[in-house]
Amino acid sequence: MGDLVQDLVVAGVDWVATHPALVAAGLLTMVCVALLTRIALLLWADRWDRWAGARAVVPAPPAPPPLWPDRPLINPRYVAHVAASSAAFTAALRAGRPAQHGGHR
Repeated sequence: MGDLVQDLVVAGVDWVATHPALVAAGLLTMVCVALLTRIALLLWADRWDRWAGARAVVPAPPAPPPLWPDRPLINPRYVAHVAASSAAFTAALRAGRPAQHGGHR
């Protein structure tokens, strides 16, 4: 049995050595068939749901988180500054003094 396998291997190597063009054509054919098979399988996998009539159920995306959930709309320090400058401006006007505009011109 071992002699038969060895004889087949030797005959195969001899045939490859004597027919290199056929071997190259065969290898090229196998590569092309493999690539075309891969393309066909990828296309089939991409279109299978359409061929089968299946519909994918895609859930709605989650709602975005609220922006700055604990941040006030207006800075409290700015509100305090405006209230204090407004009170000082009003007090100066009532006292008959020229009001300080706080740098605004």
